[in-house]
Amino acid sequence: MKRENGNVMRTYKTGLKLPASLLDPFNELVQKREVIQFLLKKHTKRFSKKQLQKLSGFASKFKGLKNLKWESFKIHKNLQFSSQSTIVKYKTIFMKYLSLSQQELEVLLQKNKNNIDFYKRNDLIFNSNLSLKGVIKDPANPTSTEISLSDYQNISRKYFKHLCGNSHKYALNNIKALPNDENLTERKVTALLGNGDNHLHSVSAQMATMMNVNKDMRKKLEYVRSLLRDTNGTDFQDLIPIYVSYYSVPNHFRKYLSKVWYVDSQWVRNTLVGWRRKLDPHLPKKMRVEPLTQLMAELASYCKEFCQTEDETKVIGILQKKHVLHLCNTEISLISLIPKKLIDSYTKLKEKIELSNEITKKIDTFTSNISKDRIIGWSVKLKNKIAEEIRNLDKISVRYKRSITFLNKLDMLIKNIDEFKELLQNYLPGNRYTSSASKIIIYRLNREAKNTRRTKRLFTALRGVIAPAFAELYSEATAMFWEEFTPDNCITRPFTSNRKNKKYLPLELKSPKYVILRKKNPNNHQTINNEEITDVFMQNKPV
Repeated sequence: MKRENGNVMRTYKTGLKLPASLLDPFNELVQKREVIQFLLKKHTKRFSKKQLQKLSGFASKFKGLKNLKWESFKIHKNLQFSSQSTIVKYKTIFMKYLSLSQQELEVLLQKNKNNIDFYKRNDLIFNSNLSLKGVIKDPANPTSTEISLSDYQNISRKYFKHLCGNSHKYALNNIKALPNDENLTERKVTALLGNGDNHLHSVSAQMATMMNVNKDMRKKLEYVRSLLRDTNGTDFQDLIPIYVSYYSVPNHFRKYLSKVWYVDSQWVRNTLVGWRRKLDPHLPKKMRVEPLTQLMAELASYCKEFCQTEDETKVIGILQKKHVLHLCNTEISLISLIPKKLIDSYTKLKEKIELSNEITKKIDTFTSNISKDRIIGWSVKLKNKIAEEIRNLDKISVRYKRSITFLNKLDMLIKNIDEFKELLQNYLPGNRYTSSASKIIIYRLNREAKNTRRTKRLFTALRGVIAPAFAELYSEATAMFWEEFTPDNCITRPFTSNRKNKKYLPLELKSPKYVILRKKNPNNHQTINNEEITDVFMQNKPV
């Protein structure tokens, strides 16, 4: 490690892998404890139900097996996959304690606990006689008799956290220098950044891997652009209004992409939603979904001043999550969104809430008025398109039946559009409001017996009509969407995301030697400053 003046600092060579002289005695105590605890459970029959099923199943399968108890312990601790030397160690301990009584095992367990606690004390130094030792002679090369197990572990843990933090900073500062369109390897990254230090090999490998993933994601985004623009013969153009207005995409598009990319459908959904989220600040204010959370939070804070009971506060919270709190003092009934036990509280609260002019103006900056003529026009267009597509379908097929159900839902919307025009006059983009609106409409039509087919779900039909009507209302949004829907805007470079706010880079250990801050005296908690100790080393003086 080099200082700013170019002088090389001496490193303290402490491996993160503990020496056998420290680790073996501690491991043996842990192995003894596991054997004693197992034998005590055998005496007292305190195994869990899952453990009993596992052991009884093994015992019934191998009734005539010699050393059945030992084999049961072996299965219980999953030792069948361990090395032969580990199995021999456990078996020696097991056979030694097998014939002991419950009382003798309990005494042994207590002694074992005391010995383990001894190892965990920070102020003691371990040696073969379990006695205190003097000051470490050479902090650059401590021996097993000069450093305690806990001290060794603490140093390794603290340094490794420090190393991961510095590695993350290195990746963050240099990731912009890597190209987007090349297949990178650890060697390529090292060559491009001009740094071949040993402790940076793991960082370079991770940077190469993440940049290759980034390259693949950019290709996927360009492919989605081509599908939505219909440049390769697929008919997905109608999805643009839905994608622009909502944080979701229809199931058939998700399934199509999952088959093309050989990935899970849920992964496709999360990826496309992430891209849409990045585009949100670039769209007109009326079409942004992200600020609605803050709007509902402010509205909830205002409305809670009218609450007098805990149930009324719960009602505010429910309406806030469903993005319909701005409808609380309108003629629209929100009973369908409230649990039955809170309906009385909602009714009382609705009479008390009065929105101020300031709050009303704030709501108006986000809400939109979609005329019923637009909804009817797009409903008819959607009906005609579906009618064309189902002409060649078999009438007994599932797809045909679902299409007919969808057409019936559109007919019901057109027929009863006056019943929910106030919902369209206070429209908010996003799934939450449309989902709530569909429940309100279905509840009302079912209660008034106007829904003769007893339809239960209306969300997809309502979204399919509102999305193009809403996009038509803000036609410039689609143009802005295409202009901003690029890899640079939608895909964040690795290690630069503000959302996750990671401070450490997970590293794979490749070397046992690292630069660490070493204590002058293990009993003294003051840590020596790195520059001070470097000066001492440069003068060839002992520490």
